[in-house]
Amino acid sequence: MLLHRYSTIVKVKQAATVGLVLIVFSFVAWQQLWYPRVWDELHLGMTRQDVYNRVGSPNQDWGEIKGAFWNNESLTCRQELWLYFEDEKVVMLSIRRYIGSRETYKVQIVRFEDSLHSG
Repeated sequence: MLLHRYSTIVKVKQAATVGLVLIVFSFVAWQQLWYPRVWDELHLGMTRQDVYNRVGSPNQDWGEIKGAFWNNESLTCRQELWLYFEDEKVVMLSIRRYIGSRETYKVQIVRFEDSLHSG
């Protein structure tokens, strides 16, 4: 009887430990999916300087082709912000998410705005 009770307690503790590990892992994985919230403040028509003031210096800036690029990397995910400027104002904005490893990943377009081809 005592052995059965001990065995049950051990199983409950193991199940609780596994549950806690799964919760922590899920939370960490979920957190890695999010890009910097300041990217949501960007919009078409903003000046390059306004963008840089909010987001900081880009990882790459192609002034000669009017583009700039930022990335945010985590263990299982990478987010990219691409902006293109015309007359120093944002005319195209793209936020993409890459989930997986460098060899195998899925691309999601999170947000895309383009004034170049609209009306």
